[in-house]
Amino acid sequence: MSFPHRLPLIAGAVCPGVGRRALIMLLLLVALSAAACSGATACGQVANPDGWAGGVVIDGVIYTGSMDGTLLALDADSGQSVWEFDGLVGENRRHAFYGDPAVVGDIVYAAGYDGHLYAVSRTDGSKIWDVPVGESREQLVGGPGHGDGIVVVGSSDGSVYAFAADNGS
Repeated sequence: MSFPHRLPLIAGAVCPGVGRRALIMLLLLVALSAAACSGATACGQVANPDGWAGGVVIDGVIYTGSMDGTLLALDADSGQSVWEFDGLVGENRRHAFYGDPAVVGDIVYAAGYDGHLYAVSRTDGSKIWDVPVGESREQLVGGPGHGDGIVVVGSSDGSVYAFAADNGS
C-alpha cells in the first residue's frame, strides 16, 4: 500500500469532518480485512500454501517476498539482486512472505507467514526489528499497511494488529 500520502485529498472529498488518522486506519482496516478473508480462504485449502506476493516498485527497485521466505530487492531494469533478507525467525518453520511489503522512507515492512512482522533497511536489507504478532503467532498472509507512524497487519486469527513503525512496540 503506497498511497497514504494521497489520503488527505480523498478524506476531504469523501468524508468531510472525519479526522485524517481515523480515515487512514479505517481504510487500512478495510483493505487488510479483505486481504485476510481472501487469504484465509486460499490458505485453508492448501497444506503448504503457494505464494502470491506481488511487489512494490520504488526508485527503480522492486521489493517483494517469496514463498521460500526471502524478502528481495531487485533492480527493476536488470533483475539483478540489490539485497536479500532471509532472516525469518518465527516458530512456524513454513517460512514465506505472501503479501506485498510496505516501503516507507528507508524501511521495508513485511509480514511473514512465520507470524512475525519485520522492519528491514531499504538500503542493505538488514533487519531493524521484528515482532511476533498475536499471542499464538498466527500466520500472516497479507501485506502490512502504514500510516501516521503506525504499521498494521491482519492475522489468520481474524484480528488486525497495530505497531509503532519506528520500533515495533
